[in-house]
Amino acid sequence: MANLLQTIKRAAVDAVAASNPVALSVGSVVSVSPLKISLSQQLTLTEQFLIVPQSLTDHKTKIEFTEKTKGANVELNGTNYNGSITLNATTHEITIFNGLKAGEKVLLLKMQGGQKYLVIDKVV
Repeated sequence: MANLLQTIKRAAVDAVAASNPVALSVGSVVSVSPLKISLSQQLTLTEQFLIVPQSLTDHKTKIEFTEKTKGANVELNGTNYNGSITLNATTHEITIFNGLKAGEKVLLLKMQGGQKYLVIDKVV
């Protein structure tokens, strides 16, 4: 019985390894619009085969600035506090310029089945 269980476990591990569920590759950005990433001289991936996370794009986000004074005496419900007071909190929208550029190297994760590649990050 133990031998049968070991054989089944080994067959399962071998089946997963043979299917190549994921593989890491380094590619080079050929063009940005349309996005093309080259893995080799024979293989260039187009947008339809790529998944790009927001962190590798130019995108807008909101940030908040808070102005404080330190060492101010604050009275709240009859109790004095020596701390800081928030004077002004403002929210601003900014643009993060982190999009891919031609010539940059990127780390790619090949998804199971090999039809899609996830761009993980830039390689420096």
